Amino acid sequence: MIDTNVHPLGRDRRGFALPAAIFALVVVALLVTAGFFISGQERSIGQSTEFASQATLLAETGMNNVLAMWSPAGGGPEIGGAPLTTCDGCTGGQASLNGQWQVAISRVGDKIYFIESTGVVNQAGRLSGATRTVGTLARLLTADFAADAALTTRGDVETRGGASISGFDVNPPGAVCSGTTQDKAGVITTPGSEVTSRGNSTVEGAPRDQRRTFDPNDTFRVGELGWDDLVAMADITLPGGNINNTSPRFDADDKCDKEHNLNWGDPERIVANPDCRTYYPIIHVTGTARIQSGGRGQGILLIEGDLDLRGDFLFQGIVMVRGQVGVQGAGNRVFGSMLAANGLEIDPDLSTFVGASVVQYSSCAISNVINNLSGLTALRPVQNRAWVDLTATGF
Repeated sequence: MIDTNVHPLGRDRRGFALPAAIFALVVVALLVTAGFFISGQERSIGQSTEFASQATLLAETGMNNVLAMWSPAGGGPEIGGAPLTTCDGCTGGQASLNGQWQVAISRVGDKIYFIESTGVVNQAGRLSGATRTVGTLARLLTADFAADAALTTRGDVETRGGASISGFDVNPPGAVCSGTTQDKAGVITTPGSEVTSRGNSTVEGAPRDQRRTFDPNDTFRVGELGWDDLVAMADITLPGGNINNTSPRFDADDKCDKEHNLNWGDPERIVANPDCRTYYPIIHVTGTARIQSGGRGQGILLIEGDLDLRGDFLFQGIVMVRGQVGVQGAGNRVFGSMLAANGLEIDPDLSTFVGASVVQYSSCAISNVINNLSGLTALRPVQNRAWVDLTATGF
């Protein structure tokens, strides 16, 4: 009898199919498992890439918002000081992305700012979103104010009783300044006019005085903005008369009260609360102004009528007067530049500066005004190598 379980060649082949089937199932299971694993990895990589792209988009959105809308008038940081953090996107950012952005602005030089923006995608579950940080170096573009003297006026100018008009460029007390100084003329007035110093009063500069045809409509300008444009931009409007005790004011939340008509900023930086230090308002007085009683301020002061400074008044910035200027009493100090039409009639009045009062040219005071007034500034990235991915660099 022939044994059917024995191969004709004499080798026993019983039980081969089962191990082969099991091996095949194991191989298939491994391939399926590997497929699922690779698919899951690809899905995770894709989702992580998507979250990273969304976080980068949020970061760039925050940066673009700052570049388009922010100006130092909102409270710009000082050189070397703590960054200013803005969180407009912290309350939701782009809601469809379930994320937010936060921007830190640091001032690193004269008109140079570094903007660091972080975008965060908030995603629940095993994949917890993404965070990306980008940065850019931006320059502040500002309107030009061509001040060529401490005082530019029409007609005769007289100083006496210790008064001083100086075109030698100085930094005001308490101001944060950068850049180099450049001396200007003490007085620029119209041809045929006299500049007289009596007693121990002085007029000085480089040169002491100059003569030039003076058209108020052409001179009362900041960049492309004329008198009417500046009046339309005024933060504070007063009817004229006696103006006393201008000083920093704060609201119930301890923020700079920009609604108060006597809050003209904090030029000396002696108030502990720093919130008014970068507030440089445009102040428009619709009539004649008599300013006295220890007031202080900064910004652009526009006077439709005459200006009468009566003692212990400090102002840093640009003063434009359509009428006559009279300065008397001790302690008046104007740092920046003063322009006075001295009346609009053909024969202007005499401008008099009496007592221990000072009109001092200061490019720093002018620059601080221009740099901190919204509407006069624009923040733009520098032309070359402005943008950097701080996430990739490990910062």
